[in-house]
Parts: sequence; C-alpha cells; structure tokens
Amino acid sequence: MRRHPRKIIVVLNPDCVVHAPLNQLRHIRGDVALFMRRMSRGRGTRSAVRSGTMVFRPSRGAKRFLQLWAELSREASDVIDQSPLARAVARSDSITFDPLPQRFVAIPADGLGFTNVEFSRASDTPRKMGKLERILWRVTGW
Repeated sequence: MRRHPRKIIVVLNPDCVVHAPLNQLRHIRGDVALFMRRMSRGRGTRSAVRSGTMVFRPSRGAKRFLQLWAELSREASDVIDQSPLARAVARSDSITFDPLPQRFVAIPADGLGFTNVEFSRASDTPRKMGKLERILWRVTGW
C-alpha cells in the first residue's frame, strides 16, 4: 500500500488461474473485500474465509486490518493463513467488508461452471509450513 497509496490493491495467490477479467474488483465499497461464508459445525457456526483473492481499498480501515492480520499471524500457534485472517475479520469492528462472489476464489470442489479465478485443490488444503517457509516467515514477518 505504500508503493501505490491511491490504488486499489488486488492480492491473488500465485497458484491461481485467471479465466476472466477482474475489473469488477475495482468497484468495492468497503475497506476490504474477501470471500466469507457461514459454516455449521456440530452445534455452532463459524465464519469461513478464503485468502486466495483479497481486495484492499486505499483507506485507513484497510491499513488497520492489514496491521491486525499481521499481528495475529505472528501470534498464531497454527500457520494456516485463514485462521489469523478469520480472527482479524472477527475483531475488525470499525472496518467495512465487502463479500467477494465465490467465482473470484473458486476451487474445483465448488463445482462452479464459470469462474474468474480458480485455485488448485492443493491451495485449498490446509498444511503446515516446511522448515524453510517457517524461517522465511520469521525473517520477513510474512
């Protein structure tokens, strides 16, 4: 955001395949846009988020959200990026979110006929970081 202070930032996982234009992502109204949905598990529900495609407006709210997500990622005992992300969303009271349509974060299991962005099954499967990734995580903070 420092490099492009007045631009909307679209973040895509490097293993995605873009099938159609992403122009719609320029028109988000909230500070942050990401895919969210409610999931029922047993007796409770929780929010599920996908980090494969995220959009950030050049706003204070988006900057606060990124700072909170970074802090929670450093504190996390697990290293799956969706867990600190879901906690950051839950703790973001004054930050506005726009839901991204599922076609911008599709995985094969979704069974969508049309997608703008598709991710491989491997990117949807949570995994632990390898030793080199953990070292890079500690050194770079991301």
